[in-house]
Amino acid sequence: MKKKNVLFVQSYNPNKGNSSVITATQYALKDDDVNIEITAAVPETACKQFHVDCYDWLVSYKKIVLQKSKINKAIALMKEGLWVVYLFLWIIFYKLGIRLYVPKRKRKTIGAYERADAVVFPGGHSFTSMNGLGRVFSHCMGLYFGKILGKKTMVYAHTIGPFKGRFGKVIKWMSMYVLRRTDLVTIREKDSLKYCKGCNVKLTAETVFSLPTDKDAAKEVVELQKLKERGKTIVGLTIHHIYYKYFFSKEEYVNKMVDIINMMSAKYDCDVLLIPMESHTGNYNDVDLAMELKEQLTSPERFVILQSDYEPIVTSSIIGNVDLFVGTKTHSIVYGLKSGVPTLSISYQQKANEFMEMFGVLEDAIDLEKLNINDFEEIFKRMLGNLDDIRNRQEKMYAIIQEKSLENKELLLELLQS
Repeated sequence: MKKKNVLFVQSYNPNKGNSSVITATQYALKDDDVNIEITAAVPETACKQFHVDCYDWLVSYKKIVLQKSKINKAIALMKEGLWVVYLFLWIIFYKLGIRLYVPKRKRKTIGAYERADAVVFPGGHSFTSMNGLGRVFSHCMGLYFGKILGKKTMVYAHTIGPFKGRFGKVIKWMSMYVLRRTDLVTIREKDSLKYCKGCNVKLTAETVFSLPTDKDAAKEVVELQKLKERGKTIVGLTIHHIYYKYFFSKEEYVNKMVDIINMMSAKYDCDVLLIPMESHTGNYNDVDLAMELKEQLTSPERFVILQSDYEPIVTSSIIGNVDLFVGTKTHSIVYGLKSGVPTLSISYQQKANEFMEMFGVLEDAIDLEKLNINDFEEIFKRMLGNLDDIRNRQEKMYAIIQEKSLENKELLLELLQS
């Protein structure tokens, strides 16, 4: 039987969480007769990460974002805008049975769509006003183009919503128009169900829970090994360089995190390890924000920032090797939970709380919008005194949740055969 071709679209591979979704999906499908191709934000890097053929997004804003001057940004925006206009014309003629010329820079991407038996949007948090109008438009086009070409389409273990703010209504309409016409939508937490009216939707679990943590993958990480040699309690930490803006000014967020790090290191004698969840692309990211935090700490030597650009599997392993983990980035929380590491979630959205609830540790979560030093310390102190119990609870639940996560793969295979 001929192999089925699956095209995973809109992978944002500079984000380690999004990259780990692809890796986990490849792991789940490793024994199945499918051929995988990917459209990625940075395809040249994605080819090395995932060891398959990777192409640019159908509608990409990468070159717009990376331009330093306003003139170059405007030129890049105009170039991609003209492509969008032409793409709509291409689609109209395609529906009439006429295939127009495809520009060279988009030819491989279009070819991947044409080869695909199914076009799949991998897990994440893409259909929400938190990502902005331009990015969501790109995501909607990237998925719906597969439907236009007559392919099976699937959204794979996603979070849907929220939709609020200036463009919230437009983004919601655009997202729901596409999602209702998608053959199958699987979601990773029940809160998303309220946005899925009219969709063929199934509640499963986060994709990355299917991939076991290799705790030996971090043995070459020098900073981690040096901290282990010191013999102090190691607290892993991730921060968010964007989403705090929905709740605080930058100054407020920095002050809160500085107070928390000072408290953990001075009062509880912990070393704190900042674990980046973004690759180095030249844009402002979590490492840049962490450097600003470090400048204001009472004991900056107790706050270690990982500078190397580690692969998601290594990043997951680093988190799996700390004594207690404090996570804000969603997939870092997933890494902590599946690794059995006692995890304190600073939840910027309901999805993180639901992940914590799945593992029976919801009491170890605090909402980002309500973040304060007193409530955080109360949770942190209690966790320090119960690390073994929390670890055992998370490990006990993992096998159940891993099986639930693998339902995404089974549903994809059923879609391919239908």
